[in-house]
Amino acid sequence: MRTADAILTADLHLRDTTPRCRTDDYFHAQELKLKYIETLSVQLDCPIIVAGDFLHTPRVSPFLEGWLIKNLRLSRWHTITGQHDLINHSLKQYEHSSLHVLEQAGLNVYKNEVEGNIYGGAIFCELNIIAIHTMVYLNKPIHESVGGTSASNLLYEMDADTAKLLLTGDNHQTFTYERDGRIVLNPGSMMRMTADQLHHKPCIFVWHKDERVLKQHYLPINEGCINREHFGKQEQRDHRIDAFLNRLNTNYEIGLSFEKNIEKYFSKNKTRKPVQETVWEAVRHGN
Repeated sequence: MRTADAILTADLHLRDTTPRCRTDDYFHAQELKLKYIETLSVQLDCPIIVAGDFLHTPRVSPFLEGWLIKNLRLSRWHTITGQHDLINHSLKQYEHSSLHVLEQAGLNVYKNEVEGNIYGGAIFCELNIIAIHTMVYLNKPIHESVGGTSASNLLYEMDADTAKLLLTGDNHQTFTYERDGRIVLNPGSMMRMTADQLHHKPCIFVWHKDERVLKQHYLPINEGCINREHFGKQEQRDHRIDAFLNRLNTNYEIGLSFEKNIEKYFSKNKTRKPVQETVWEAVRHGN
């Protein structure tokens, strides 16, 4: 098999817990995809670049840390930071994160100061790639509350001489956008973690920089393992949480982080413990 310059992916969200929508052995499904990617990396003799959210939470279990150190050739993997990788979405406590542990074991981690809604980035000059972790969409935002920027605007904002390929993470949908010989690639999530991803086809892309060619490889999946029974209940739950969080708008102070605003609200308003737990869960596992 011919060599390539890089394997490109994003939003691995590695974890040892099972999403509510999955009915299979989720950890094993995750393992199969990781081994597929790594085996292809060896065959093509190229690095693997991840556009952020390598892990699902900033601190994962010692079991998962150990499993990744034992079973992955971490030196082949290169990742930028995503908000799920960072405690409080900040680099201030990076050394207390699991990503830092993996970095000490050989994972290549690229850390830039978190700025606005960009949680990490890196320029791979030799590969003609810029990788950033921020919400980018193809035609319209995935939700009015999420925001972000379009792929066309991103190309306009980025220096055309710096890189011909912009690799983005955060949006779990897969898309490519090309204009004037430049490409925006959003690989999408490696795993199907929510019921609305029933038709998502996890994939990776192989980059040949000289030809400026991307080749898509679909990852192995388990058919029929997505349970949608709770989907309607989840939507109702999301509406309730949205309504609750909207009430925070009249009780926040400029300069406080989102998490601090929630803490302040709870300290001043009597709120049932199950509701508080639901809100914190949404914050931990949201965008």
